[in-house]
Amino acid sequence: MIRAATGEFKLDDYELVIHPELTLPQLKAGDIPIVRTTSPNKMGSVFCWFNGRLDGLEAEFTMRFQFDTLHLLSWELTDCGDFSGEQLKGQLEGWLLKTVGHPPPYEYDWGFISCGIDSHSGAPSVGVMFKSSILEMGFNDVAAFYEFHKAQN
Repeated sequence: MIRAATGEFKLDDYELVIHPELTLPQLKAGDIPIVRTTSPNKMGSVFCWFNGRLDGLEAEFTMRFQFDTLHLLSWELTDCGDFSGEQLKGQLEGWLLKTVGHPPPYEYDWGFISCGIDSHSGAPSVGVMFKSSILEMGFNDVAAFYEFHKAQN
């Protein structure tokens, strides 16, 4: 389940709800089995990976915390079949539209959701950037970030 108004993401198989205020200790104390995690780097970033389903979509998830604050959530399909990256991106965009309930832009006070092709793996993915990450980039508020982002595209 995705509650776009509040930035809550509830996986099908687990009780823990991922939300903008989730901390790394809360994730670790929850029922989502983390497959792998990194040690904090010099900037305080920690990455965690896990598998799960979100509204029936089987995916591999990545979360990035900075000094225990959630900054990013992303996921890629686990079964891509014989589809191309663009075909899968189209499927993800359709799934996101159906799940969120309205067309893009997916811009909210807590952050934003986007669909794209990962520049490293070439795989289609859904990315969620939380307000904490946007403010860290030097923007005063999320609205300023959205205006900048629109001007770049």
